[in-house]
Amino acid sequence: MNATCGILPLAAAWAIRPGADRSFGEAFLINSSRRELGASMAALFGGFAQQAPSVPSHVYVFSDLPTRRTPALEYHPIVSGKTVDGCSFSVHESSLNPGTEPHPPHHHKGEEMFLVLEGALEVTINGKSQRVTRGSVAFIGSGDEHGIRNPGKTPAKYYVIELGPQR
Repeated sequence: MNATCGILPLAAAWAIRPGADRSFGEAFLINSSRRELGASMAALFGGFAQQAPSVPSHVYVFSDLPTRRTPALEYHPIVSGKTVDGCSFSVHESSLNPGTEPHPPHHHKGEEMFLVLEGALEVTINGKSQRVTRGSVAFIGSGDEHGIRNPGKTPAKYYVIELGPQR
């Protein structure tokens, strides 16, 4: 996880120190050494100076997007980059052929969402499968094994939103 995407270093330091009856800031400041404070501040704020700029505002017209194809899938990369707080993200639209899957089940550090536009997907998360149709959203948490396939007789169209590191 990118240290600039949350307060994990601070929360972790607070959780292992005594003083849970105090406020977060009071307990952290009173019970932490200068070394711990310095390391936590560097982890929390250090990435800001080195970050690439976030993705600027822009309109992405579908007919202008590139098209990529595999035997099972046609997809259109829409946008990818970093948010203002340094979190990686990407969005693409996919059309999955009937009876196919884009790849075998897998897992990665980042989160992922599937937003179904047309047809149906069978989404498997940690061995449990569920069919989702138009308007449904499947959220995949960090590290969860997941896979999708099209159980229908027509192409399934959906958006994929990836948050954080995907490898």
